[in-house]
Amino acid sequence: MVDNEILRKKLVQSLIIITAANAEYFELAQGTIESIRHKPQGQGVIIGFFDLGCTPEQLQWLQEQVDIIKQADWEFDFPGRNEAPEYLKGLLARPYLPKYFPGFEIYLWIDADAWVQDWRAVDLLIQGAEYGGLAIVPEIDRGSQFPYGGLPWWWQWVHKQYSSVFDEEVAGRLCSYPLINAGVFALHQDAPHWQVWAKYLHQGLQKSISLFTDQTALNLTVYEDLFAQTELLPAWCNWTCHCGLPAWDSSKHYLVEPYLPHTPIGILHLTSTKHNRVQLITTNKKLVEVTVRYASQIEPRELNDSTEDVVRQAFIEQRRNSEIIQAIQQTALPTGDYIAPGLATIRPDQCFPNMIVGDTSRCQWSYLRREIPHNWYVDQRYPFIGFLSRDEAQILYNTALKFKGKRALEIGCWFGWSTCHLALAGVELDVIDPILAKPEFYESVSNSLEAAGILDSVRLIAGYSPQKVAEIAAEEQRQWSLIFIDGNHEAAAPLNDAIACEKLATEDALIIFHDLASPDVTQGLAYLKQQGWQTLIYQTMQIMGVAWRGKVEPVTHQPDPQINWQLPEHLQGYAVSGISAPRDTQLITKLLHYVEELDDQIIHQPLDRDFNQRQLVELIHQGQADFSQGNFAQALVAFQAAIELNPNSVIANKHLNWLFWQQGDLLLSIKYHRLAQSGTEVFQRRQKAEGRSRKVLTANPVQDLALTDKDFSEFQQLLSAIRPYTMLSEARLFSLYSLAKQICLDDIPGNFVECGTWRGGSAALLAFVIKHYSLRPRLLYAFDTFAGMPEPRDVDKHQGIPANDTGLGVGTLKAPILEGLAQICQTLEVRDLVVPVEGLFAQTLPQYQSEISNIALLHADGDWYESTMDILNHLFEQVVKDGIIQIDDYGFWEGCRQAVHEFERTQGLSFGLRIIDDTGVWLRQEETSYAECNHWRNLWYLAQAAEKMGDLGLAQKAAHATLKLVPRLTAAEAMLTRQQWLEDFTEQLKLRAINLIIFPDWNQPEESLLTDMAGVMRGILTDPDSSNLTLLIEASNIAEEEADMVISTVVMNLLYEVEVEMTTEPEISLLRNLSKWQWEALRQQVNGRIRINKENTAAIIAAGMGDLPLKEI
Repeated sequence: MVDNEILRKKLVQSLIIITAANAEYFELAQGTIESIRHKPQGQGVIIGFFDLGCTPEQLQWLQEQVDIIKQADWEFDFPGRNEAPEYLKGLLARPYLPKYFPGFEIYLWIDADAWVQDWRAVDLLIQGAEYGGLAIVPEIDRGSQFPYGGLPWWWQWVHKQYSSVFDEEVAGRLCSYPLINAGVFALHQDAPHWQVWAKYLHQGLQKSISLFTDQTALNLTVYEDLFAQTELLPAWCNWTCHCGLPAWDSSKHYLVEPYLPHTPIGILHLTSTKHNRVQLITTNKKLVEVTVRYASQIEPRELNDSTEDVVRQAFIEQRRNSEIIQAIQQTALPTGDYIAPGLATIRPDQCFPNMIVGDTSRCQWSYLRREIPHNWYVDQRYPFIGFLSRDEAQILYNTALKFKGKRALEIGCWFGWSTCHLALAGVELDVIDPILAKPEFYESVSNSLEAAGILDSVRLIAGYSPQKVAEIAAEEQRQWSLIFIDGNHEAAAPLNDAIACEKLATEDALIIFHDLASPDVTQGLAYLKQQGWQTLIYQTMQIMGVAWRGKVEPVTHQPDPQINWQLPEHLQGYAVSGISAPRDTQLITKLLHYVEELDDQIIHQPLDRDFNQRQLVELIHQGQADFSQGNFAQALVAFQAAIELNPNSVIANKHLNWLFWQQGDLLLSIKYHRLAQSGTEVFQRRQKAEGRSRKVLTANPVQDLALTDKDFSEFQQLLSAIRPYTMLSEARLFSLYSLAKQICLDDIPGNFVECGTWRGGSAALLAFVIKHYSLRPRLLYAFDTFAGMPEPRDVDKHQGIPANDTGLGVGTLKAPILEGLAQICQTLEVRDLVVPVEGLFAQTLPQYQSEISNIALLHADGDWYESTMDILNHLFEQVVKDGIIQIDDYGFWEGCRQAVHEFERTQGLSFGLRIIDDTGVWLRQEETSYAECNHWRNLWYLAQAAEKMGDLGLAQKAAHATLKLVPRLTAAEAMLTRQQWLEDFTEQLKLRAINLIIFPDWNQPEESLLTDMAGVMRGILTDPDSSNLTLLIEASNIAEEEADMVISTVVMNLLYEVEVEMTTEPEISLLRNLSKWQWEALRQQVNGRIRINKENTAAIIAAGMGDLPLKEI
């Protein structure tokens, strides 16, 4: 007994139980916490809590019941993060629990909708974590409903989760594995699961964000990587109620498993429906009503009709619950459908027996977006007119949910698909459509609404809008809070509908439009915008738009991340949900304004040459300790004192950025964020100030630079010593010097590693910095063959020239250690700090990974694709947060550049590469915590999204702002270069409102070529819109003068034809030898492709124009 008590106390000291909730889930979380505290074993346990939006009153209760309260932050960057609900922070932070709650051996997570009934479950979870690393419960048991007829649907649902988060291959491989429930688990502090889970979760978030993304990533972690290090526990350790309800043991007053031996439920998890009182079968075959939420005393109520037949039927229903199978069917979307994360979902498909996926080629409407790969639903009796897409229907349904019980109006219902979604949300709906005057249509719509059980809440009215709308409003003195306009799409009908509805809308109202792909429909939205209504666009198959006023808000929507969305020209300037949602517009505007006004003088402040470095490091460490413990006021004092000593401290400025962000001081947050990004641009600034480029630095004083003359003098002396031992440019050497010094001054832990040392000049420079500026012991590991370059691959080229043909190929750059590295290290007196490692990277890096341990600075100078990939694959994960990676040959060798971006994509990362000179780049390992105040990332995401959506003005503005925060960011400079090229190219090509393209096969016989071209030219020259039209002709595989001759011949012959009457002359431009990104940029300006008899199919594919809409001329 004594031994058990000692063991219990030991477990209490090493265990933390964590849960999380917002204000809505607080009552459930109370039950979780009380179920722990009310047990003798739980009275001394440390409890941690993630506050996801609790009220002050709720927090007051929590402060008395739990030991640690933290606020979760976004730990990952992912598309749509600004639109994601705040409570997801708690789910997505779970791979980082040891960071938020440091110092514990076992981390036991219990969701807020779960509670502890029997402590044996806690004991077993702890034991499993100590034994295997992760202890967790799969959703499989004889008491589960799924094995009794539900497995096919269940596997389909699981397949959908895997495929939406990862890919079809993973889904096919794992969909039949038992799903592991992530709501309750115990994980050892040293378990490898943390890191692997975070990796897969980051990867999955780039594709999908939902309540199940983190759980899906954890399942992949277990089944793909760490199955042998995971203990799968019995169902009573996490009894998930959506799989099956428990039974009630009347004699013991316990919830138990429904089958013998009726093991008590350890942790009950109210997954899916948050039941309060439910009917349960007792172990003696009675029927009772009992609460399944936590209560200190559970009082069951026996039901009078507990006959043997009633109990038997209840048992069957609970084991074969059709509701859960129906729910699974609802969420298992057909291939080709998409629903934005966070939207409530309904699928009344069974009410529309004639609904099928239509063939978009049968629709003649010119504004149908055939290029969007979502299902286009139609009624098979009229297969040329479409319904709302699945995503659009859910937007409508979720919008209507905000107006439940209020009056709504629909203009244009067709077969009632949109009507059904509106009415199912609980609005009182008036529907106006002239098609309802036809009995077969009225009957079809009525039958569908009756099948959905909502016919009584809908009034179907035959008539034309806006006349009928005005008539009903006048007769019944009616106004509407929600209005859906999807009637006549031809001008000026949508405008007239909007004018009429604006007058008949309530003070707090919302009007939603469908088919804004048409400029005619957009006139209605534009009118409301002019009248002062707020507006927003939804990027869906046919584009929806919403206008609102008063105390209402539209739903938020994340466009399908698998689609490269384009915003039509007539919608430029509108906010797009998921890109620039209205609630974020003020913040974005303020952020852009503050960055534009940012004073350059706050950047690169001089460092006092006589400052106390040891005091600086102590202040940084003190600030970090206070910050991690939540003592933010003390942390602020420490970091402010640190920047008094070193104004350019990355660590201090990074933390000050977050601290002032939390205080709501955006301007100061931006200032310190900019200072935290300081890097090597000081080199270019000094050169510019001295009016030189690529000259040896001199010690002329420049007042606003970060480094003193002493720094430059020291660097010059180093440069003079190492120049015979290195081929690196002065800029790249200065970059290594300043970044290494920055690391030492901030006391960032880790060794330095150089891969590709040659004669050792740069290695000796780094060792010199260690010797003179590092307070902690470090080594410089220098990896090289020292026997010359290894064999390159085909991809290793410079400007298209194979590496072996450049004079820098295999066997070159031999540099025996004694003739190079050893000599310069001896000169600089740093031999004891340098560890030379001889051999190929693929062989030596794995051998030294463990010895190297953490890396603070990694200098990758491997030249070739394979060498660069070896460096990143073996060492990237060892580079610490805020550590530096400098890549020497990014701009010179094509293979090196390809390796960097392949690694970036496979890891699901987004490198912030910074330009040093024409070949070198560097990046900092970013901390994913506190991403909401990573201002440059937020601006850069805005720039990328705006460019994809076609808002080039906003893209340029955001890219310029990004560069002000992070000078020389490779991707931002490339974007601006690309857009400038596009502007110049647009002017050169004389692009107009309508731009069409053809891809002739110039190698076909001349007669057929002239015939093809004549057909196209005749249509172009005689087109009524020829004055607004430009014809683009791909002509890469023919001499320009020959192409001109063909076109001139065809045009002259046509002008002599009697029937050709040309009023205005169109523009005709040749396209020759465009790069991939130039084609991508141009594609946004091209409206369609004209098909001709003999096309250059290879050119179409290479240009990425195969899915352009086909245009008839």
